[in-house]
Amino acid sequence: MAQKRRSNGEGSIIQLKSGTWAGQYTYQGKRKAVYGKTQQEARQKLKEVLSFIEQGLDLDSREQSLGDWLDYWLKYYAKPRVKRATYINYETNIRLRVKPDIGGVPLKKLSVRVFQEYLVRLLEESGLSQKSVRNIKNMLHSAMQQAVINDLITKNFIEFVQLPKLRKTEERVLSQEEQDALVFEARHYPHEASFGIILDVYTGLRKGELLGLQWRDFDEDKRTITVRRAINRLHVANEAEGKPKTEILIGSTKSSCSDREIPLFDKLYDELVRYKERQMQLKERAGVAHEDTDFIFTGRNFCHVEPRYFETIFHNVASRAGIGDAHIHTLRHTFATRALESGVDIYVLSKLLGHAQPSTTLNKYGHALPSHKRECMDKLSEIYRSGS
Repeated sequence: MAQKRRSNGEGSIIQLKSGTWAGQYTYQGKRKAVYGKTQQEARQKLKEVLSFIEQGLDLDSREQSLGDWLDYWLKYYAKPRVKRATYINYETNIRLRVKPDIGGVPLKKLSVRVFQEYLVRLLEESGLSQKSVRNIKNMLHSAMQQAVINDLITKNFIEFVQLPKLRKTEERVLSQEEQDALVFEARHYPHEASFGIILDVYTGLRKGELLGLQWRDFDEDKRTITVRRAINRLHVANEAEGKPKTEILIGSTKSSCSDREIPLFDKLYDELVRYKERQMQLKERAGVAHEDTDFIFTGRNFCHVEPRYFETIFHNVASRAGIGDAHIHTLRHTFATRALESGVDIYVLSKLLGHAQPSTTLNKYGHALPSHKRECMDKLSEIYRSGS
């Protein structure tokens, strides 16, 4: 009597002559089996396979490794939709951080535990900051969510991973005396691009935004500068040699909120105009034609300043000013703090800094507000009326 053909999802357990137990099932019209040393082991494996089939998932994908899936996701999902800087960051983290550790784990064996232990290891052993580890977690979340959509896994286990809350660290802010000394030394430093330090401490631009400024972004009639692009040096993979390298990327700003117009107060505007006149004179002597696309801060051949070289200029100027524990981003923190101390509204400051939400500004720089409680309360005395 012919045996009845089984449909997808049906299965049975039998013991082979060798003593091995086999869990038999039908998939896409073909008989297949999983094996175990014991009946219980074979039953568990069969249960997993039948559950996979019942949910309509691609059974063949169970053998695909996490590393293989991340490579595929990076090429066909991430690269077409994210900025190049973000793509480079994803590629670097996948190649250097994820694949060497858990890249060989099959998709079918992924679990909350796998991701939980991996991310904790990153926190404790890699030397990465909490923010960097959270960025890797967010990247993995996006990749695994797509795996769920593609019916490769049943759930996005990253959603259930728990990491410590981000520790708030108080950013380095220059005192008023340090700021004055830095500006003085920047004005007397023997490189024209040192003016970028002055512009930055009074506008709070990110380093890449500052170096990405072009003269067409400077509106002399409106007395504003407009942030439209950023220059950054990023780590990339050298596909030909298989070695990491870095490259300069001139691209869009961090986010759509980062594109913004910044008004210049009179003294800063006047100084920028004088700087432009000096640069035009230097170009004339060198026989270099001025174009509207020329960068404001330039190096050799009047091309944009290399980010690492600008860092050297900053550290040299800071050293002359007697400041040894600051970095370029300190200028942004100093600008934000001085603005709050001067009574600038949080909403306005968030727009000047290019933050998406005022809450971001408040969370980062709220430490500058308590000292002004007394001043604010004193202002209420003007509207106070005695009950008598």
